[in-house]
Amino acid sequence: MRFLEHTILSSMLLLLIPFALRAQEPFNIHVSASEIFRNDVLQVEYTIDNGQAISHFEAPVFRNWAIRSGPMVTKSHTIVNGQSSEKTSYMYSLAPEKTGTLEIPSTTVVNGGKKLSCKAVQIKILNKDNPSPVHSPPPPSSQLQSLFGEEVKDDVFAQAPVLRRGDNPAAVIRNNCFIRVNSSKKRIYVGEPVMVTYRLYTALPSNPISGEPPYFNGCSVSEIPFEQAFETEKIDGKTFRVATIRKVQLIPLEAGTLSLGRQTIQNEVTFRIADEQYRRQPYKLMLKNAPASIEVSALPTPAPALFSGVVGSFTITARAEKTSVPAQENNSLVISVKGKGNLERIIDAPKVSWPAGLEHYDANSREDINKEVFPFEGYRTFEIPFIGSKQGNANINPIEFCYFDPEQQTYQTIRSESIPLTFTKAAKYDYRNDPAFREDRTTRQYIWIVPALALLVTSILYINSRQEKQKKEKAAIAAAATPVVVAKTDFNAAVELLVHVEDQRTFFNKCKTILHDAMAEAAHSPATCSREQLLKMISETETGDSDQLTEQCREFFTICDHALYTPTDEAPPKEQVLVTLQQLIYRLC
Repeated sequence: MRFLEHTILSSMLLLLIPFALRAQEPFNIHVSASEIFRNDVLQVEYTIDNGQAISHFEAPVFRNWAIRSGPMVTKSHTIVNGQSSEKTSYMYSLAPEKTGTLEIPSTTVVNGGKKLSCKAVQIKILNKDNPSPVHSPPPPSSQLQSLFGEEVKDDVFAQAPVLRRGDNPAAVIRNNCFIRVNSSKKRIYVGEPVMVTYRLYTALPSNPISGEPPYFNGCSVSEIPFEQAFETEKIDGKTFRVATIRKVQLIPLEAGTLSLGRQTIQNEVTFRIADEQYRRQPYKLMLKNAPASIEVSALPTPAPALFSGVVGSFTITARAEKTSVPAQENNSLVISVKGKGNLERIIDAPKVSWPAGLEHYDANSREDINKEVFPFEGYRTFEIPFIGSKQGNANINPIEFCYFDPEQQTYQTIRSESIPLTFTKAAKYDYRNDPAFREDRTTRQYIWIVPALALLVTSILYINSRQEKQKKEKAAIAAAATPVVVAKTDFNAAVELLVHVEDQRTFFNKCKTILHDAMAEAAHSPATCSREQLLKMISETETGDSDQLTEQCREFFTICDHALYTPTDEAPPKEQVLVTLQQLIYRLC
């Protein structure tokens, strides 16, 4: 029968573990095609499946590829046949710079503290054009036309230009229409954002009907929104209408010369033919900007140990959600890094020096980045759940964050304030007076309780039959001494009340508390002992299966912690959790 008990409990834990501990899949590269034409654009995704605490994605350096856009970071969550999965992707759009076989390079990322690498992918580039090329669509002609489509009263642009005999229409357009590219800086550091703006100048009534955006290599590319409007500017006494075509933020990934791509626009100008009053003749000319570049310097060496590639100007704050809380109750450390620069490099939480007696879990993060300004500014906040194991005071030392300031040309290490904490005495848990158990609920909301109760009833009947048998065996060998009667907590009743708890966070917190108190009672120790202390006491009991029971209790706590601190759309089924908890309590008490 003891073997049967172990088998039942192990089976229930095995059913729960997949919901909390997902199998870690390799770090992979996915491409939109393995063979493309030389005028196609390739979509590339570096993906991490079911990642935990992803950090330090090493941006790949693409050789013989021009970066059309990227990296764009996305996260997705899917449920297939009841199984939940998550995917984090770093996406690029690339255009080949030569034909033949080109490589999508491997790179590395840190996932849950472990460094992963992916395998490079080979792409075949055909030496011919695709009649219907695959690429991100260029700005629609209607958008380009709107740059100069408004009615203009200025006489310079009011009438179509005259084309006289012997004039070259292409030369006339080229002398009066051109594209310029400007950058916010000419010299920058690796990781330092720079704004690049492409503008169309025209001294003639123009109709830009199509265009191809510039390509970049060795940098990340992010679009900056801008108003579709024009202004006037005089150059060498000639008045031009000027409109912004594209505005991007580039972040270089390596030192050297960063070439700025060529923006092209097919510009149409309608001429009046001299000596032919009513004749109008349109001419088209492909415009493109002159070559331009930015010099990128390497960051100074050696870099501080805390430096993770963040460049810009930042501040850091840290606080505890509650500065005074009973021992064994949940709390959170909230760290926020705010500023301007390459915020996408702030991926993992700054290192925390945790004092003894504090148990912490994986950080959750959120961000708010304003990508309508240059440089991008905003914050990334990390929330790290933790608990104090015993009554007393603790102090979280100042948390440090290191970045490179390109204006000061030095590394800066900033620090938060220290955080004093007070852990009061852990209160004895009163299950029946918990409001979570006493709310009025409708029957319709809890149809799932029927199968859960069926499982509980079956488990309780089995446990009661075992308890009756043990009572008879103990009665046969009763000692002459008067036994000491100790009132015990009715943990089975507490488990039954959990059936009515709807809130997931409350449910798993109560499960942990019930098992913690059951372990304390089984070890004849106060509930103020830490989880690890109680697990050690259980493992040191003289029963033959104490080690196995200890590991099963530890696994149950892990399952609850993952449900609490790594939430997904699908948590372990409550009925399975309750039956497992019932089995553990039976073996403990």
